[in-house]
Amino acid sequence: MNKDAAEQFKHESMVDREQVAEYLASLSQAFRDGRLQLNAGEESLDLQPGEPMRLKLKAEQDEGRSKLSLNVSWEQPQEPDGTDLRIETGSSKSTPA
Repeated sequence: MNKDAAEQFKHESMVDREQVAEYLASLSQAFRDGRLQLNAGEESLDLQPGEPMRLKLKAEQDEGRSKLSLNVSWEQPQEPDGTDLRIETGSSKSTPA
């Protein structure tokens, strides 16, 4: 796959509450470990969560139907560009730490 193209993983299935709890526990541990490996059939995606993360949680209930949406996003870590910033004033010099 072209690295400039977006990679996606989607999965949908009917499961019971216990299975949902197990998936959420696995996701929780994967976030702690810093690596999420998602696999279903021939689809797979390997993610390495960075920090800070944005968490969005939304719940709805309408006419006997309930929905909970969880969205977690982050920026991929960037390699340092090697540019050193130096700031000089009349009385002191600041160099990178």
